[in-house]
Amino acid sequence: MFHPGQLIPFAIAAIMFSNCLQAQEKADDATPPLVTRFYDILLLNAPQQHFPFDDGAVNHRMVLRPIAGGLGGGGGGGGGFFSLPLEPSQFGGGGPQPGNENNGMGGEAVQTFPVSDSGLKQQLEERGESLSDLIVTHVATESWEDNGTGSGTITEIGNTLIIRQTEPIHQQVAEFLRLLSKTFVGKGTFQVEAWWLPAMDGDGSEVKSLLSGSLEEAVVLERLSAIAENEGGYHGTMLCRDRVTTHMASGKRVPVIEGSTPVVGTGSTGYGPQVRVLHLGLMLEARVTVVPDYLTATMDAKKSETVELNFKTRITGPDAQIQERTTFEKVDRYVVAEHGAAGSCRIRVGTPTLIGSLTQISKQEEHASEAPPELQLVVRVTRTEE
Repeated sequence: MFHPGQLIPFAIAAIMFSNCLQAQEKADDATPPLVTRFYDILLLNAPQQHFPFDDGAVNHRMVLRPIAGGLGGGGGGGGGFFSLPLEPSQFGGGGPQPGNENNGMGGEAVQTFPVSDSGLKQQLEERGESLSDLIVTHVATESWEDNGTGSGTITEIGNTLIIRQTEPIHQQVAEFLRLLSKTFVGKGTFQVEAWWLPAMDGDGSEVKSLLSGSLEEAVVLERLSAIAENEGGYHGTMLCRDRVTTHMASGKRVPVIEGSTPVVGTGSTGYGPQVRVLHLGLMLEARVTVVPDYLTATMDAKKSETVELNFKTRITGPDAQIQERTTFEKVDRYVVAEHGAAGSCRIRVGTPTLIGSLTQISKQEEHASEAPPELQLVVRVTRTEE
Protein backbone atom coordinates (compact mmCIF):
# COMPACT_ATOMS: atom_id res chain seq x y z
CA MET A 1 0.00 0.00 0.00
CA PHE A 2 1.41 3.37 -1.12
CA HIS A 3 1.77 6.09 1.38
CA PRO A 4 0.40 9.41 0.04
CA GLY A 5 3.82 10.92 0.38
CA GLN A 6 5.25 8.40 -2.03
CA LEU A 7 3.05 9.72 -4.86
CA ILE A 8 4.82 13.07 -4.90
CA PRO A 9 8.00 11.91 -6.73
CA PHE A 10 5.88 10.16 -9.36
CA ALA A 11 3.85 13.28 -9.92
CA ILE A 12 6.98 15.38 -10.30
CA ALA A 13 8.44 12.90 -12.78
CA ALA A 14 5.22 12.92 -14.82
CA ILE A 15 5.21 16.71 -14.93
CA MET A 16 8.85 16.84 -16.04
CA PHE A 17 8.22 14.24 -18.77
CA SER A 18 5.23 16.23 -19.99
CA ASN A 19 7.34 19.40 -20.09
CA CYS A 20 10.01 17.62 -22.11
CA LEU A 21 7.46 16.47 -24.66
CA GLN A 22 6.09 19.97 -25.00
CA ALA A 23 9.60 21.39 -25.41
CA GLN A 24 10.35 18.83 -28.12
CA GLU A 25 7.13 19.67 -29.92
CA LYS A 26 8.02 23.37 -29.82
CA ALA A 27 11.51 22.59 -31.13
CA ASP A 28 10.04 20.56 -33.97
CA ASP A 29 7.67 23.36 -34.77
CA ALA A 30 10.61 25.84 -34.82
CA THR A 31 12.57 23.81 -37.43
CA PRO A 32 12.07 25.47 -40.85
CA PRO A 33 10.37 23.22 -43.40
CA LEU A 34 12.24 21.95 -46.45
CA VAL A 35 11.53 23.84 -49.68
CA THR A 36 12.40 22.75 -53.24
CA ARG A 37 13.92 25.35 -55.54
CA PHE A 38 15.41 25.28 -59.06
CA TYR A 39 18.67 27.10 -59.93
CA ASP A 40 19.73 27.93 -63.51
CA ILE A 41 23.51 27.35 -63.80
CA LEU A 42 23.88 27.74 -67.59
CA LEU A 43 26.28 30.70 -67.33
CA LEU A 44 28.55 28.70 -65.03
CA ASN A 45 28.51 25.59 -67.22
CA ALA A 46 28.71 27.15 -70.67
CA PRO A 47 32.14 27.84 -72.21
CA GLN A 48 32.97 31.53 -72.27
CA GLN A 49 33.51 32.56 -75.87
CA HIS A 50 36.02 35.12 -77.12
CA PHE A 51 35.67 37.06 -80.35
CA PRO A 52 39.13 38.16 -81.54
CA PHE A 53 39.69 39.94 -84.81
CA ASP A 54 41.41 37.84 -87.43
CA ASP A 55 44.70 39.13 -88.77
CA GLY A 56 43.11 40.62 -91.87
CA ALA A 57 45.08 38.50 -94.31
CA VAL A 58 43.06 35.42 -95.26
CA ASN A 59 44.67 33.09 -97.77
CA HIS A 60 42.35 31.45 -100.26
CA ARG A 61 43.04 28.14 -101.88
CA MET A 62 41.87 28.39 -105.48
CA VAL A 63 40.31 25.19 -106.82
CA LEU A 64 40.58 24.76 -110.58
CA ARG A 65 37.83 22.81 -112.32
CA PRO A 66 37.43 21.83 -115.99
CA ILE A 67 34.77 23.79 -117.83
CA ALA A 68 32.72 23.39 -120.93
CA GLY A 69 34.39 24.59 -124.12
CA GLY A 70 37.66 22.73 -123.89
CA LEU A 71 41.04 23.55 -122.44
CA GLY A 72 42.35 26.68 -124.02
CA GLY A 73 44.91 29.28 -123.20
CA GLY A 74 44.32 31.65 -120.39
CA GLY A 75 41.56 34.06 -121.20
CA GLY A 76 37.83 34.47 -120.90
CA GLY A 77 34.63 32.90 -122.12
CA GLY A 78 34.51 29.15 -122.48
CA GLY A 79 37.75 28.79 -124.39
CA GLY A 80 40.14 28.67 -121.47
CA PHE A 81 40.80 26.48 -118.46
CA PHE A 82 39.28 29.23 -116.34
CA SER A 83 38.46 32.90 -116.49
CA LEU A 84 39.28 35.45 -113.83
CA PRO A 85 36.13 36.99 -112.26
CA LEU A 86 36.10 40.75 -112.00
CA GLU A 87 33.90 41.08 -108.90
CA PRO A 88 35.36 40.60 -105.41
CA SER A 89 32.45 38.31 -104.50
CA GLN A 90 33.91 35.68 -106.79
CA PHE A 91 36.85 35.13 -104.47
CA GLY A 92 36.06 32.64 -101.76
CA GLY A 93 32.79 30.95 -101.04
CA GLY A 94 33.76 27.38 -101.83
CA GLY A 95 32.85 27.32 -105.52
CA PRO A 96 31.61 29.18 -108.57
CA GLN A 97 28.92 31.76 -107.98
CA PRO A 98 25.40 31.28 -109.41
CA GLY A 99 25.29 32.44 -113.02
CA ASN A 100 29.07 32.13 -113.34
CA GLU A 101 29.45 28.36 -113.37
CA ASN A 102 31.73 28.56 -116.38
CA ASN A 103 34.40 30.55 -114.65
CA GLY A 104 35.96 27.24 -113.68
CA MET A 105 37.27 28.52 -110.39
CA GLY A 106 36.05 28.27 -106.81
CA GLY A 107 37.63 29.61 -103.65
CA GLU A 108 37.86 27.89 -100.29
CA ALA A 109 38.72 30.35 -97.54
CA VAL A 110 40.65 29.56 -94.40
CA GLN A 111 38.10 30.24 -91.65
CA THR A 112 38.71 31.23 -88.08
CA PHE A 113 36.33 30.57 -85.20
CA PRO A 114 35.97 32.27 -81.84
CA VAL A 115 38.05 30.61 -79.16
CA SER A 116 36.54 29.88 -75.77
CA ASP A 117 37.39 29.13 -72.15
CA SER A 118 35.98 25.89 -70.77
CA GLY A 119 33.02 26.20 -68.42
CA LEU A 120 33.03 25.39 -64.72
CA LYS A 121 31.32 22.04 -65.30
CA GLN A 122 34.07 20.83 -67.61
CA GLN A 123 36.81 22.02 -65.30
CA LEU A 124 35.21 20.30 -62.30
CA GLU A 125 34.70 17.07 -64.24
CA GLU A 126 38.41 17.03 -65.06
CA ARG A 127 39.01 17.05 -61.29
CA GLY A 128 36.37 14.37 -60.66
CA GLU A 129 34.04 16.86 -58.97
CA SER A 130 30.77 18.65 -59.64
CA LEU A 131 29.05 21.89 -58.69
CA SER A 132 26.88 19.90 -56.29
CA ASP A 133 30.04 18.76 -54.49
CA LEU A 134 31.17 22.38 -54.11
CA ILE A 135 27.86 23.41 -52.56
CA VAL A 136 27.71 20.45 -50.15
CA THR A 137 31.30 21.13 -49.10
CA HIS A 138 31.10 24.90 -48.64
CA VAL A 139 27.48 25.74 -47.76
CA ALA A 140 25.95 24.61 -44.42
CA THR A 141 27.96 21.40 -44.51
CA GLU A 142 26.05 19.63 -41.72
CA SER A 143 22.66 20.15 -43.35
CA TRP A 144 23.07 17.80 -46.32
CA GLU A 145 21.92 14.22 -46.65
CA ASP A 146 25.04 13.42 -48.69
CA ASN A 147 27.16 14.06 -45.60
CA GLY A 148 24.95 11.81 -43.47
CA THR A 149 24.21 14.62 -41.05
CA GLY A 150 21.21 16.44 -42.54
CA SER A 151 18.11 16.14 -44.66
CA GLY A 152 18.86 18.56 -47.50
CA THR A 153 19.21 17.10 -51.00
CA ILE A 154 20.73 18.41 -54.23
CA THR A 155 20.34 17.05 -57.76
CA GLU A 156 22.14 18.34 -60.86
CA ILE A 157 20.42 17.80 -64.22
CA GLY A 158 22.01 19.48 -67.22
CA ASN A 159 22.11 23.21 -66.50
CA THR A 160 19.72 23.06 -63.55
CA LEU A 161 20.19 22.40 -59.84
CA ILE A 162 17.21 21.01 -57.91
CA ILE A 163 17.77 21.71 -54.22
CA ARG A 164 15.52 20.77 -51.31
CA GLN A 165 16.57 22.74 -48.25
CA THR A 166 15.35 25.14 -45.63
CA GLU A 167 14.74 28.74 -46.62
CA PRO A 168 17.75 30.12 -44.67
CA ILE A 169 20.09 27.65 -46.39
CA HIS A 170 18.54 28.43 -49.79
CA GLN A 171 19.62 32.02 -49.19
CA GLN A 172 23.17 30.83 -48.47
CA VAL A 173 23.17 28.70 -51.64
CA ALA A 174 22.00 31.65 -53.75
CA GLU A 175 24.73 33.89 -52.31
CA PHE A 176 27.35 31.19 -52.92
CA LEU A 177 26.28 30.83 -56.57
CA ARG A 178 26.23 34.62 -56.98
CA LEU A 179 29.78 35.01 -55.71
CA LEU A 180 30.96 31.98 -57.70
CA SER A 181 29.48 33.43 -60.91
CA LYS A 182 30.96 36.83 -60.20
CA THR A 183 34.40 35.30 -59.74
CA PHE A 184 34.28 32.67 -62.48
CA VAL A 185 32.18 34.30 -65.21
CA GLY A 186 33.01 37.96 -64.62
CA LYS A 187 31.79 41.13 -62.99
CA GLY A 188 29.48 42.62 -65.56
CA THR A 189 29.46 44.47 -68.87
CA PHE A 190 31.58 47.44 -69.86
CA GLN A 191 31.40 50.00 -72.63
CA VAL A 192 34.66 50.70 -74.43
CA GLU A 193 34.73 54.03 -76.25
CA ALA A 194 37.72 54.92 -78.41
CA TRP A 195 38.91 57.96 -80.32
CA TRP A 196 41.68 57.91 -82.95
CA LEU A 197 42.75 61.55 -83.10
CA PRO A 198 45.20 63.25 -85.47
CA ALA A 199 47.26 65.77 -83.55
CA MET A 200 46.94 68.81 -85.77
CA ASP A 201 49.23 70.85 -83.54
CA GLY A 202 52.10 68.46 -84.24
CA ASP A 203 53.01 67.39 -80.72
CA GLY A 204 49.56 66.38 -79.55
CA SER A 205 49.53 68.93 -76.75
CA GLU A 206 45.85 69.75 -77.25
CA VAL A 207 44.71 66.20 -76.52
CA LYS A 208 47.06 65.94 -73.57
CA SER A 209 45.66 69.18 -72.19
CA LEU A 210 42.11 67.85 -72.52
CA LEU A 211 43.06 64.80 -70.48
CA SER A 212 44.85 66.72 -67.73
CA GLY A 213 41.82 66.53 -65.42
CA SER A 214 41.20 70.28 -65.27
CA LEU A 215 38.03 70.21 -67.40
CA GLU A 216 34.59 68.77 -66.74
CA GLU A 217 33.94 65.30 -68.13
CA ALA A 218 31.15 66.41 -70.49
CA VAL A 219 33.41 69.08 -72.03
CA VAL A 220 36.23 66.59 -72.56
CA LEU A 221 33.99 64.03 -74.25
CA GLU A 222 32.41 66.63 -76.51
CA ARG A 223 35.80 67.99 -77.56
CA LEU A 224 37.27 64.53 -78.24
CA SER A 225 34.36 63.67 -80.51
CA ALA A 226 34.63 67.04 -82.27
CA ILE A 227 38.32 66.47 -83.04
CA ALA A 228 37.58 63.01 -84.41
CA GLU A 229 34.76 64.32 -86.59
CA ASN A 230 36.31 67.55 -87.88
CA GLU A 231 40.01 66.70 -88.13
CA GLY A 232 39.85 63.38 -89.95
CA GLY A 233 39.87 61.11 -86.90
CA TYR A 234 37.75 58.12 -85.95
CA HIS A 235 35.37 57.27 -83.14
CA GLY A 236 33.94 53.91 -82.07
CA THR A 237 31.98 52.32 -79.22
CA MET A 238 31.34 48.72 -78.24
CA LEU A 239 30.11 46.66 -75.28
CA CYS A 240 32.08 43.76 -73.85
CA ARG A 241 31.77 41.40 -70.93
CA ASP A 242 34.38 41.29 -68.22
CA ARG A 243 37.27 39.03 -69.32
CA VAL A 244 35.84 38.43 -72.82
CA THR A 245 37.89 39.43 -75.87
CA THR A 246 35.71 41.49 -78.21
CA HIS A 247 36.40 43.45 -81.37
CA MET A 248 34.83 45.94 -83.71
CA ALA A 249 35.87 46.61 -87.30
CA SER A 250 34.78 49.07 -89.95
CA GLY A 251 35.90 48.88 -93.56
CA LYS A 252 35.81 46.35 -96.34
CA ARG A 253 37.43 43.13 -97.42
CA VAL A 254 39.35 43.42 -100.67
CA PRO A 255 40.64 40.42 -102.67
CA VAL A 256 44.21 41.03 -103.80
CA ILE A 257 46.00 39.00 -106.46
CA GLU A 258 49.52 38.48 -105.17
CA GLY A 259 50.77 36.39 -108.06
CA SER A 260 49.90 33.66 -110.50
CA THR A 261 50.80 30.05 -111.07
CA PRO A 262 51.10 28.54 -114.58
CA VAL A 263 48.51 25.86 -115.30
CA VAL A 264 49.16 23.46 -118.16
CA GLY A 265 46.19 22.09 -120.10
CA THR A 266 45.90 19.92 -123.16
CA GLY A 267 47.94 21.73 -125.75
CA SER A 268 47.72 25.06 -123.99
CA THR A 269 48.59 26.87 -120.76
CA GLY A 270 46.85 29.24 -118.42
CA TYR A 271 47.41 30.93 -115.11
CA GLY A 272 45.96 30.32 -111.65
CA PRO A 273 45.72 33.40 -109.38
CA GLN A 274 47.20 33.54 -105.89
CA VAL A 275 44.69 35.51 -103.84
CA ARG A 276 44.77 37.12 -100.41
CA VAL A 277 41.86 38.97 -98.79
CA LEU A 278 42.81 42.08 -96.81
CA HIS A 279 40.72 44.12 -94.40
CA LEU A 280 40.96 47.80 -95.26
CA GLY A 281 39.63 50.03 -92.54
CA LEU A 282 39.59 50.39 -88.78
CA MET A 283 39.81 47.69 -86.10
CA LEU A 284 39.84 47.67 -82.30
CA GLU A 285 40.13 44.53 -80.20
CA ALA A 286 39.82 44.80 -76.42
CA ARG A 287 39.48 42.76 -73.25
CA VAL A 288 38.50 44.43 -69.99
CA THR A 289 39.35 42.70 -66.72
CA VAL A 290 38.32 44.02 -63.32
CA VAL A 291 41.33 44.41 -61.04
CA PRO A 292 40.58 42.71 -57.66
CA ASP A 293 40.31 45.02 -54.67
CA TYR A 294 43.25 43.41 -52.90
CA LEU A 295 45.55 44.40 -55.80
CA THR A 296 44.62 48.08 -55.70
CA ALA A 297 46.07 50.69 -53.37
CA THR A 298 44.10 50.84 -50.11
CA MET A 299 44.97 54.52 -49.69
CA ASP A 300 43.57 55.54 -53.08
CA ALA A 301 41.81 58.81 -52.42
CA LYS A 302 39.60 58.64 -55.51
CA LYS A 303 38.23 55.19 -54.64
CA SER A 304 37.41 54.57 -58.31
CA GLU A 305 37.29 51.17 -59.96
CA THR A 306 40.37 50.07 -61.86
CA VAL A 307 40.39 47.72 -64.83
CA GLU A 308 43.13 46.12 -66.87
CA LEU A 309 42.74 46.79 -70.60
CA ASN A 310 44.34 44.52 -73.18
CA PHE A 311 43.99 46.10 -76.60
CA LYS A 312 45.00 45.87 -80.22
CA THR A 313 44.12 48.42 -82.88
CA ARG A 314 44.91 48.85 -86.55
CA ILE A 315 44.02 51.30 -89.29
CA THR A 316 44.76 50.00 -92.78
CA GLY A 317 44.19 51.76 -96.09
CA PRO A 318 45.49 51.76 -99.64
CA ASP A 319 48.38 53.97 -100.64
CA ALA A 320 47.68 53.24 -104.29
CA GLN A 321 44.70 52.39 -106.43
CA ILE A 322 43.45 48.84 -106.44
CA GLN A 323 45.29 46.85 -109.07
CA GLU A 324 43.65 46.17 -112.38
CA ARG A 325 42.00 42.74 -112.34
CA THR A 326 41.05 42.38 -116.00
CA THR A 327 44.37 40.68 -116.63
CA PHE A 328 46.79 39.20 -114.16
CA GLU A 329 49.72 37.97 -116.22
CA LYS A 330 51.50 41.06 -114.89
CA VAL A 331 50.59 41.60 -111.27
CA ASP A 332 51.14 44.94 -109.58
CA ARG A 333 51.75 44.64 -105.87
CA TYR A 334 49.01 46.07 -103.70
CA VAL A 335 50.48 48.68 -101.37
CA VAL A 336 48.77 49.44 -98.07
CA ALA A 337 49.50 51.81 -95.21
CA GLU A 338 49.01 50.54 -91.69
CA HIS A 339 49.04 52.17 -88.26
CA GLY A 340 48.68 49.90 -85.27
CA ALA A 341 49.26 49.54 -81.58
CA ALA A 342 48.84 46.74 -79.04
CA GLY A 343 49.45 46.44 -75.34
CA SER A 344 48.10 46.18 -71.81
CA CYS A 345 47.50 48.86 -69.21
CA ARG A 346 45.48 49.69 -66.12
CA ILE A 347 43.07 52.58 -66.30
CA ARG A 348 40.38 54.09 -64.11
CA VAL A 349 36.79 53.41 -65.05
CA GLY A 350 35.15 56.51 -66.50
CA THR A 351 38.40 58.40 -67.16
CA PRO A 352 39.44 59.08 -70.79
CA THR A 353 43.05 57.89 -71.08
CA LEU A 354 45.69 58.26 -73.79
CA ILE A 355 46.99 54.73 -74.31
CA GLY A 356 48.87 55.02 -77.61
CA SER A 357 50.49 57.50 -79.95
CA LEU A 358 52.28 57.03 -83.27
CA THR A 359 53.35 58.96 -86.35
CA GLN A 360 51.12 58.83 -89.44
CA ILE A 361 53.74 57.60 -91.88
CA SER A 362 51.10 57.34 -94.62
CA LYS A 363 50.82 61.15 -94.52
CA GLN A 364 54.55 61.64 -95.07
CA GLU A 365 54.13 62.75 -98.68
CA GLU A 366 51.55 65.35 -97.68
CA HIS A 367 53.96 66.78 -95.11
CA ALA A 368 57.23 66.60 -97.00
CA SER A 369 58.51 69.85 -95.53
CA GLU A 370 57.50 69.12 -91.95
CA ALA A 371 56.95 66.26 -89.57
CA PRO A 372 53.83 64.21 -90.34
CA PRO A 373 50.99 64.47 -87.83
CA GLU A 374 50.71 62.23 -84.81
CA LEU A 375 47.85 59.78 -84.38
CA GLN A 376 46.69 59.36 -80.78
CA LEU A 377 44.45 56.66 -79.30
CA VAL A 378 42.24 57.68 -76.37
CA VAL A 379 40.05 55.12 -74.60
CA ARG A 380 37.32 55.45 -71.99
CA VAL A 381 35.90 52.39 -70.18
CA THR A 382 32.61 52.69 -68.30
CA ARG A 383 30.47 50.14 -66.50
CA THR A 384 26.94 49.66 -67.83
CA GLU A 385 23.85 49.27 -65.67
CA GLU A 386 22.69 45.66 -65.32
